[in-house]
Amino acid sequence: MKTLQFKSFFALMLALCCLSFVGCAKKTYELAWDGFCYSLSEAGEVRIILDGKDKGYIIGILNDGAWQDGLAASEEDGDHLFITQRQRLSYSTKSGTFLDLTDKKTLTLSEKQRNTVNDLLKKHNLEDHEKNNPTSKETLR
Repeated sequence: MKTLQFKSFFALMLALCCLSFVGCAKKTYELAWDGFCYSLSEAGEVRIILDGKDKGYIIGILNDGAWQDGLAASEEDGDHLFITQRQRLSYSTKSGTFLDLTDKKTLTLSEKQRNTVNDLLKKHNLEDHEKNNPTSKETLR
């Protein structure tokens, strides 16, 4: 009887251990402590402050995406820079492509995902620009 209980307990622990490793392996991208996204322009980097929900959406796409090995484009093609705890990623709003510059991988978003990410970036970039440059509101719209 004790042998059966031990085997059952051992099987349960093994299953839980395997599940925990699978879950840990999938979660590759985690938020950095501070700056997460920067808009890149000729004038330089401008920090974009995304709210928690929007950061979560983007991190979810990064973690659930079908990444391909290798960089499909050049870092210079990106117009945004994302910084996670371990990676630097370039993002192109034109193509909807993330380049993981640290791990040398590429993720191309669906049209719907690209439009959503671009809308989030545009919304927050405009809000941040208005906060930092209150006199230029009319020229932005």
